[in-house]
Amino acid sequence: MKIYPYLLIVAMVLLSTCTDTLPHQEKEEMGYRIENGQVVFEFDLRDYQQATQDGQHQVYDFRDLDVVEVAVAGEFNNWSKDGWKMRQIDDYRFQLRKKLKDFDGKFEWQYKFIVNEKYWVEPPVKARNQVEMYPGYRKSRNLVLNTEVPTPSLEGNTTFRLSGYPNARRVVLAGTFNQWNEKQLYFGQVEGEWICRVDLAPGSYEYKFIVDGEWITDPANPQKVQNEHGTFNSVLHHNYQSTTFYLEGFPNAQKVSIVGTFNQWNPAGKPAKK
Repeated sequence: MKIYPYLLIVAMVLLSTCTDTLPHQEKEEMGYRIENGQVVFEFDLRDYQQATQDGQHQVYDFRDLDVVEVAVAGEFNNWSKDGWKMRQIDDYRFQLRKKLKDFDGKFEWQYKFIVNEKYWVEPPVKARNQVEMYPGYRKSRNLVLNTEVPTPSLEGNTTFRLSGYPNARRVVLAGTFNQWNEKQLYFGQVEGEWICRVDLAPGSYEYKFIVDGEWITDPANPQKVQNEHGTFNSVLHHNYQSTTFYLEGFPNAQKVSIVGTFNQWNPAGKPAKK
């Protein structure tokens, strides 16, 4: 079969375009971080590809713009185009620091970066913290700042630990004990490791850690079970209380076993002693 050169080029361009928007691409929160009581906005020229302009339908290739200055505009400053200008810290990055208390009133704020007081920068595909500018209006999207600082769960009869991840921003515990709630049980950093303590009744539980949005099993726990997504959950068998079963009579029985949900009704059961 003969393949014409120009068709091959078109195919390669299309493949490259599709690769940029693969659904399995890892998402991350972009544009800001929270540290030491401050919101640190950070803009990296290498992360962005498109920009729009007020009152126009044209989408600009970000690489064609001559970036002179960058500012932050959003709900927190009435979308001012020149109010919160950023400082350039290297060849690619601009930064602005604001006190966390300046964002009192609510936890989520929509915002955008604006270049040269003219071009609104569109969030990159990999930004997890983005929303449609208006419902159903997909041409332009906003970034979202979440200023909520969760309170770590450090009291309870069961301790979960995670070593490493010194630069993680947020570590969450989720499992069958809280219906896999992703916004309830937060880890705190204690003496160089992540700690989360919760009160659990005796029983078996499945659970996972969520590190900056990434679900992982407990590296320190070898007990795992496959879940419906084809991945694995860690398993905790917690503080089984000693229970004694009695069976009266049957003096001539040679073998008595106990079966139930605690051993998946295994016919072999657990042998009883006379």
